[in-house]
Amino acid sequence: MNDKAPGKSQNLFISLSIFISLTFSIIIAEWVLSYQRQSIDQKIKYSEQMDPGMILYDAQLGWKLKPYWSGKHHHYDYDVTYNINENGFRGSDVSVDAIEYAVVGDSFSFGLGVDDDETFTALLNTGKDQKKHYYNYSVPGYSTDQQLLLINKFKDEISKNVLLIVYLGNDIFDNMRDYPLQAEHGKPYFSLNNNKLQLENTPVPLVPKPAEARKDSISNIVLANDDSGNAFSDWLSQLEISRRLGMLYKKTVLTDSAMEPRFAEPLNLFITLVYEMEKLIKKNDGRLDVVLLPGRSYVEQPESLSAQYQEYFRKNIISLLDAAPSIKVMDMAVHLRELHHKGKRNLYYPNEGHLTPLGHRYVAEHLDKSF
Repeated sequence: MNDKAPGKSQNLFISLSIFISLTFSIIIAEWVLSYQRQSIDQKIKYSEQMDPGMILYDAQLGWKLKPYWSGKHHHYDYDVTYNINENGFRGSDVSVDAIEYAVVGDSFSFGLGVDDDETFTALLNTGKDQKKHYYNYSVPGYSTDQQLLLINKFKDEISKNVLLIVYLGNDIFDNMRDYPLQAEHGKPYFSLNNNKLQLENTPVPLVPKPAEARKDSISNIVLANDDSGNAFSDWLSQLEISRRLGMLYKKTVLTDSAMEPRFAEPLNLFITLVYEMEKLIKKNDGRLDVVLLPGRSYVEQPESLSAQYQEYFRKNIISLLDAAPSIKVMDMAVHLRELHHKGKRNLYYPNEGHLTPLGHRYVAEHLDKSF
């Protein structure tokens, strides 16, 4: 009987067979998981349907909401209805004299993804102080520059007190652009000439978003096209298996010293726009309050790239506006993050990203207490 140990060639064959089997299994697993993810992504992407006609072209503002429009908005995450009033804003018609606070913002304060009575503006009107009426002047996609123009347009009708809802996710970037990063319509914008605001791109051209503008993204702006890193590890981190297992996560750390030169110009423009708003509002003996509203990643993923630049904007806006004691800044970003940390989940839709009805309720409660 011959009990000789396996030779080198046999060991090599066994090792090679195991390696090929493992590699083949990983390839199959990656393909299956990637296909599964793509199927879900496609299902989410094509689930969105909205009745047409809500958005109208506007030569001064870029776009506006159609008065008396009513329609449904279906998404993988929700099924809701929007109603636009006679003035072209969300909610029921209200006498101008009855309005105590004007809420000015973008899609988050408009209430994309929730019904009319679930927006935080509507909930504020059911709060403990029924004498104060809040009116929703928010338009999806608007950045600070358009909000300034909106306040100026309605300066004779808008209430004395204005709540400016600043979405930290992209508002500050969009202020410098003739096309928003995440919208198709052209818009007006302001440039700074000797620290004075100069209106550009008006009347707004009614032309499709150019291909060059479509190449822009928040990540490119934030990273300033910095492509440093190991190409192989970057490739591995993009595999679906790595994502599912939480392995090889590429963590990018943005230091204040790196962000300061990149964000100084948009931040300076934003602050100038806010001060210009305050001047307009003060002419009516009014007051401007600024509410800093974070995106989902700031609340749920504090170490993400998006959370880091939002935190930079949050800190700097609070610091810079501290020089204007007449402007009150409400930090909703830290409040929502603390709620999430304490176990309050489902503040944002998991796929679409806007505030859920629960998220709107917590925002309304915090604003109500602040007032």
